[in-house]
Amino acid sequence: MTITAGRPTRNESLVPPKVFTALALVATGTSFEKAAETVSMTGKALRKWRSHKDVKDYLEEIPRENIDIGTNLLASRNHLYMKKLDEIIMNPNTSDYNRIDAIKAAHMIQKENVLDRQQNRKLNEIREILIAKDAGRTIDITNR
Repeated sequence: MTITAGRPTRNESLVPPKVFTALALVATGTSFEKAAETVSMTGKALRKWRSHKDVKDYLEEIPRENIDIGTNLLASRNHLYMKKLDEIIMNPNTSDYNRIDAIKAAHMIQKENVLDRQQNRKLNEIREILIAKDAGRTIDITNR
């Protein structure tokens, strides 16, 4: 039996860095042609890389990362939003209709923050239980 060494298929080879660069541009709204041109390749060649496993994973990861970045940005400015809502609520020139909307928005933000904290605590408790279970420790969950 003879084994011939040939050129690896696209799915067997490593994805060139320029492909990841171009796909990051595509994920942010740039066309395949413009993204490919930016890294000196054709749109057709760039599209062919979409079937590669590493590229599929990367294309799924980019939107998640962008959502995380946006969420973190909003969360870091939450105190500013609450301050602005408070200014609107306390301003004597604010109409009752707008004041009510601002109060509702402030309460909604506060409620969501409390729920997030409660959910995070519960998730941490579940995580601790699972870690302890994996370690073979017995856990009393009756008081939780």
